[in-house]
Amino acid sequence: LGYMYKHGKGVAQDLEKAEEWYRKAAERGYVPAINDYAVAILEQFAPFEEEVARITKSFVGEDEDVLRLKDETEVLRKNVRKRTVRVLQLLAEHGNPTTQFNLGIMCIYDYDALPENLKKSEEWFQKAANQGHVPAQYFLARTYEEGLGGVTPDLEKAVEWYTKAAKGDEPDGPKARSLAEALMRAKGATPGYAPAQSRLAKMYREGKGVDQDLLKAFGLHHQAAAQDHAESQFALGVMFHKGEVGNPDFQKAFQWYQKAAEQGYAPAQNNLALMYLEGKGVPHNPEKTLRLAFEAAQQGSAITQDLLGQTFEEGLFGVVGVDVEAYYWYSLAARNPANLNQAADPNLATEVLTRREEVGKRLTEEQRNEIQQQVADWQPKVLVSVGTGFYINETLILTNEHVVRSADEVRIPYRRVTVSIVDTDVDLALLVDSVQHTDPARFRSSSVDLGEEIAVFGYPLSHVLSYGGNGTLGTVSGLASPIVDAHPDNLFQHTTPIQDGNSGGPVLDAAGNVVGVVVSALDPFLVIGEHGIEIADRQNVNFAIKFDVIENFLKENQVTDYEDPIPVPGRAISWGAVFKKSQMFTVPVLCFKNKGKDPLPLEEKGKDPLPLEEIGVDGLKR
Repeated sequence: LGYMYKHGKGVAQDLEKAEEWYRKAAERGYVPAINDYAVAILEQFAPFEEEVARITKSFVGEDEDVLRLKDETEVLRKNVRKRTVRVLQLLAEHGNPTTQFNLGIMCIYDYDALPENLKKSEEWFQKAANQGHVPAQYFLARTYEEGLGGVTPDLEKAVEWYTKAAKGDEPDGPKARSLAEALMRAKGATPGYAPAQSRLAKMYREGKGVDQDLLKAFGLHHQAAAQDHAESQFALGVMFHKGEVGNPDFQKAFQWYQKAAEQGYAPAQNNLALMYLEGKGVPHNPEKTLRLAFEAAQQGSAITQDLLGQTFEEGLFGVVGVDVEAYYWYSLAARNPANLNQAADPNLATEVLTRREEVGKRLTEEQRNEIQQQVADWQPKVLVSVGTGFYINETLILTNEHVVRSADEVRIPYRRVTVSIVDTDVDLALLVDSVQHTDPARFRSSSVDLGEEIAVFGYPLSHVLSYGGNGTLGTVSGLASPIVDAHPDNLFQHTTPIQDGNSGGPVLDAAGNVVGVVVSALDPFLVIGEHGIEIADRQNVNFAIKFDVIENFLKENQVTDYEDPIPVPGRAISWGAVFKKSQMFTVPVLCFKNKGKDPLPLEEKGKDPLPLEEIGVDGLKR
């Protein structure tokens, strides 16, 4: 139950209930639950630490409350860690392989609550590995390969333990004589442990600790890639791209890069962007080049950060040239010269610095200093959501508050915008663009009528659809929201189909004037749970914020510099013309969140599929 609540298996995720059930089982002496209870406590405390750090970072000086909060958090952190580590230590010393593995992980990540006498990663991994604990075998191999925990590297031992963890095609068997034979073996092998297969493949590919065997490497990578291991999918793409197991095959390289890129793997996004740019294996596509390059750059790819710098400096791919953005991306790329030097051009690192200095000459000292601070504070980012917004004047973009609520950075393809004003009560927000826009939207002040034909324009499902936008048609079907809404008169109901990504977009009349802002679709759980009503076609039960609510929001925030609303609908134009007109003032709103530190890869016993103990339900075992 604890595991199911923690991971949302069959129930809504509830970390408090998870901890409660782990504790109940742990108090009964159930060893797997004791481990998982300790892990749950450690994992739950980490976000609390991050939140305290975020809050206190914004305070400058010696504020007493802030200093006390820091001190109390530090005391609490030490107590929590010491107590949980003590529990894990007792289990580990009694031979429990899961807790032995967890202590090994804490050692290599320099976990400060561990006493010095416990900081022996090799020893803990060895004890667990000798009991057949596969992740411990894998990390023991990494310990020998990389010299983790101060251990002297030993590549032969690394290969030995990777092989045991991989449990795939045995390396001492007969060598494959062709790509077809290697592929046939890979498909016929047991699934095995993908991380170990991928690492072992890398060693065969590079000839580290073993004789180089590219076909063996290909087979191991294929086994791991079949389990959606992104690094192996990328490696297969590279092997096909470079022709390491035959003639270069750009189409197969593209297919494997695509699989890895869909999992957010930055090197694959980088290589895909270059293939779209050069038209290798796929037709030349500037939009996909830019989108993939941007996602890779946000995760730290120096090569694509340089590409974005050039894009903003020279206005490539239809992007508006912005020197501030160019300097920012060049500065990020220059932070990692080793990454740049891996490119085909050995002079790339020097060229990036030269380009940055040239752009910097066009900026003020204040601008350069501000960007350098942003670069110093930079963290890898992931795209967490996409909404829609639209210009109401030359620089202000209107969207929903909930679209930008959890974002650490907001962009419109692909420059940064500032979140200026938010109002959670009416779910509206204003963003400020540094580039002036010449075709803002125009509102209509008169209310919508029941049955009036309307349209929605926005960027739904933008992870699969183009940033070119999408328009849909419908009618006004109600003049208020459901009775469960806190402000039912703020919204009107409509039948225009909307999807994730439409939020914040304009609702338009037949003349192309804005009559509302898309806000939500019907929440089926809310309606069914609270009122016992089941709606057969929920797709057509959608809501938008009325103009008078928008107008009050703008007035309250002293925003008056937008075009006077038109009082009546005006002359109707074709819906195609409406969409073309709205395309001029509507933009996707890209919301990014800092990745932060990856959590320790601690193991929970709850995910072990072995029959740990019998239970009296039809003779089944858990």
